[in-house]
This record gives sequence, structure tokens and C-alpha cells, in this order.
Amino acid sequence: MTIFSGKSPGFTLVELVIVLSMISIIMVVAAPKFFETSDYTSRGFYEELMGAARYAQKFAVASGCQVQLNITATSYNLKQRASCD
Repeated sequence: MTIFSGKSPGFTLVELVIVLSMISIIMVVAAPKFFETSDYTSRGFYEELMGAARYAQKFAVASGCQVQLNITATSYNLKQRASCD
């Protein structure tokens, strides 16, 4: 049988408020870094663009025709002439 003295084991209200305040400050600073997707989308666009450039190069070599790769800020476009000489 355990007999407790006048104090109960636990946290005081002040300690709980300080810990919750610290956690909320950390979340305000760190949360945007976890939920920002611009880095992922820009890397995905880069990988997709590199794949398209490799495809254009391989297609040009295999067919003997010129292939044009046009790149804009948000998209890309592959063009081939209708007839190859």
C-alpha cells in the first residue's frame, strides 16, 4: 500500500501551459515546410521535361527527322515536321 504525501504526482497548470505554448510555436514555424508543395512540383516538372527531351532525342535519331522541343515556364511542346527529307 502506497501512502502519498500532501502533493500529488503530476504537472502544474503553469508547466502544461508552457509546454503547449512551446509546441504551438514550433508547429507554426515548422508546419509550412511540411505542407509546401512547390518544391515537389518544380522537381516533378524538371523530371518530366528531362524525360521529354530524352524522348525527343531518341525519336529524332531513330526516325532521322528533326524534332523541336519548345519550353515555356509552365509547359513544354514537342513538334516534328510533317514530312522528313
